[in-house]
Amino acid sequence: MNAPNNDSHDRKINRSLINRFDEMLRKNEQYFFDVHDFEEIMDAYMEEKSSNKAEQAGMIAVAQHPNSVSLQIKLSQIFAHNNKLSKAQQLLTLASSAEPQNPEVFITQGGLYAQMGESDKAIEAYLSALELAENKDEVYMFIAFEYEGRDDYAQAAEFLRKAVKENPENEFAFFELTHCYHVTGKFEEGILFFNQFLDLHPYSPTGWYNLGMCYFRKGDFEQALHSFDLALAIDEGFLGAMYSKAQCYTEMSLFSEALEIYKQLGETENKDATYFFLVGDCYEKMELFETALRHYNESVELDEGMIESWVGKAACHQYLQQHEEALEAAIEATDIDPNHAEAWLIVAESHAALGNIKSAEKAYRSSLSNDAEDVETWLSYAETFFSQQKIAKSIEILREAVSASLGHHSIKTRLAAYLYLSGKNNEAGEYLFEAMSTNVASEAELFEYANQLQYHADVLSVIAHFKSA
Repeated sequence: MNAPNNDSHDRKINRSLINRFDEMLRKNEQYFFDVHDFEEIMDAYMEEKSSNKAEQAGMIAVAQHPNSVSLQIKLSQIFAHNNKLSKAQQLLTLASSAEPQNPEVFITQGGLYAQMGESDKAIEAYLSALELAENKDEVYMFIAFEYEGRDDYAQAAEFLRKAVKENPENEFAFFELTHCYHVTGKFEEGILFFNQFLDLHPYSPTGWYNLGMCYFRKGDFEQALHSFDLALAIDEGFLGAMYSKAQCYTEMSLFSEALEIYKQLGETENKDATYFFLVGDCYEKMELFETALRHYNESVELDEGMIESWVGKAACHQYLQQHEEALEAAIEATDIDPNHAEAWLIVAESHAALGNIKSAEKAYRSSLSNDAEDVETWLSYAETFFSQQKIAKSIEILREAVSASLGHHSIKTRLAAYLYLSGKNNEAGEYLFEAMSTNVASEAELFEYANQLQYHADVLSVIAHFKSA
């Protein structure tokens, strides 16, 4: 005999209570509900995003049970959700006077202060709750969120570590902690912590997974794979570990291995927009652009807002020299996110390929306004005008890049090439010297772009200086 489905049973109770409550309102009568019933009704309305009806239920609940602190707290939380902070505070004060040692009072007070932008007071309230609460890991997380709101991710990580130690089953605390390590770039610190945690909890799939994510973001893909494999050995249905393992293979250019995992996932899980994007991205990296396009198309059919797939589509069309299609897909991406630098770059390059130089320049500017440090965008921008035989404009663009403190050797090497080709040998020599000072391979980069300069006396003089050094 199968065990009863408690979730389904709870939902039936909720619906029955809601129907009875709605009937009471419709008939304008007064029915009795106990405290637990009212809590169920209010929770159900909030789950259905009917916060006004939840508030109405709460008002009736408090009127029927004026001494119930739990109802006062819940209604206070609903008032706060509906941005009625004054009412929330009044009700919370009432609850606090009745049960000054109730941790939920302090937690709700902390949430109110946080909503009012008073972070210090919020943290103080949460710390008071911490002394009284049974589920201390949840309170640690509330404190961590306040520090994250201040961009103090190091302090947030401190409280998230406490949350994980307090409750090793709190998966959300794990993922949030890994996010903090990602933002701060302190992957070694994360690796040390998760290894220490796993010494105590070696069978925690979440622990192994988050250790793997720290290795992944550090760029140590072999160790990341090992961690994901251990997570899957403990929990073979751990989808996050499977996806991350596939992405490891992709980063390592082991595309067949990545696709094999995606194939397994596709046989057991619903294929959503993200799934088709990841498979498409894998095929794109394999330069199987037509196959990649099919998957990107599947992705945007499922979710028109999947910007990564629109950008992938645009890039594939661009590689296939299908510039009008590339332009159309890239514009779709910029409509979704007007600040997407890569999408604007493809818009620019597509316009340039179609001969729309003014539109291309406008798009290059849009791309650079969102990522002024992207070297390839500056080089592409300058090359567009060089191909139009407007070398002075190309020089102007790259001088702007240098003056904007973008002293990348490729920028200076390309600028040197333009200047040499314009007969401005002294200035060109200065830029080539600076480029080779930071990257001797700039010599090869220069000749690859402008092969005719390999016989230029001034160029050879600069190169000779570095070969004799």
